Amino acid sequence: MLPRAFVDRSVTPADLLRPKLLTDVADAVSVAAARPVDVFTIVAEVFANACKHAALDHLGVRARTRGPILLIAFDHDPALQETALAALSRAGAGWLPDLDALTVGGLGLPLLHRLSRRVTVSNDNRRLNLWLDSNLRKEHAA
Repeated sequence: MLPRAFVDRSVTPADLLRPKLLTDVADAVSVAAARPVDVFTIVAEVFANACKHAALDHLGVRARTRGPILLIAFDHDPALQETALAALSRAGAGWLPDLDALTVGGLGLPLLHRLSRRVTVSNDNRRLNLWLDSNLRKEHAA
């Protein structure tokens, strides 16, 4: 049996610019989440990248848990571009930009990898999955 989604939203690029949507989605996901601040950071970063870099028709956001794991899935329409896939791959390998040359931005994808247990992209490049360990909430609360 598949776990029940507790967040299932589809948003347009114009929706992504509404701060209330960001807090609504982050708050809904945080109920079962790792640390709520990590979830807010992840959702904000994906929303910001979608606004800045992607020519989206819509972005789907789903979250569900299975045991101690929280999955946040972002469905991109159209699919993630090759440049985004290359940047995700570099960030997953531990790459960081030259901080002395950095002006604005550039740390978001490495941050996603550090906050998540695992980052994956579907075979059709339409879904970005971020896996978090929901047990972190208990460990950090102690």
